Amino acid sequence: RYSDGDRYEGEFNENFKYNGHGILESKSGGYFKGIWMNGKPVNGISLNPDGSKYEGEFNEDGNYNGRGTYYYKDGRKLEGFWKNGRQLCQNCATTYAPELETDCDFKEEC
Repeated sequence: RYSDGDRYEGEFNENFKYNGHGILESKSGGYFKGIWMNGKPVNGISLNPDGSKYEGEFNEDGNYNGRGTYYYKDGRKLEGFWKNGRQLCQNCATTYAPELETDCDFKEEC
């Protein structure tokens, strides 16, 4: 456990950065479980303190990037391809959710 209350369990690289499989639990109630590379999440599940979660790929900044699915705590979901935390249009969402930024204006389900 770290001084800020977060806890990491998993593999490290020679520079003591998260690397390989691991789980980071935050004191706020969220966590990331999956694959890390040089201290950054690459692929896995990110659970937010509000109960929503994202399952998929991430970029080096920790944003949703690549193939993934965002799940709302009420069961709605958005699936498809993401870039820098934004869902791309060419792959349609199963449910429109205006709270998430997209690269186009959805007017109805695809």
